[in-house]
Amino acid sequence: MFPGTVKVRNLSFKKEVIIRYSTNNWTTFTDVKCAYVPSATPSSITIVYDTFAFQISIPKSAHQIEFCIAYKTENEEFWDNNNSKNYIIKKGIAPPRNSPILDDTISSKRYPDINHAKIDSWTEFASWTHLANDGPYW
Repeated sequence: MFPGTVKVRNLSFKKEVIIRYSTNNWTTFTDVKCAYVPSATPSSITIVYDTFAFQISIPKSAHQIEFCIAYKTENEEFWDNNNSKNYIIKKGIAPPRNSPILDDTISSKRYPDINHAKIDSWTEFASWTHLANDGPYW
């Protein structure tokens, strides 16, 4: 299972968020409804944006997954497909244990908020200090 979250602009109380994904270059696809994730602590970002969680089941034989996001309100429907390129996650080879990618000292120097984030839930982790939140998700 591949878990993820999506933040969407709070345009309407009644909304639906769907992940549409394919593991075979869109020969077939699956739609997964996202579930609303309530915020642990209300803040200005939780008033403007809502968080939705999803889990995608990926077959072991799949080498990559392509997906896009649908956001539906009572009056409007929006699609985010990465500017017609879709979002793509490719299976890769894990870096060696001594790789600098896994070295905590390097990541903590480049992204200090990773190791020192004061958050109550994982869904708030996407709200790092460098996250632009001045425009809609879509």
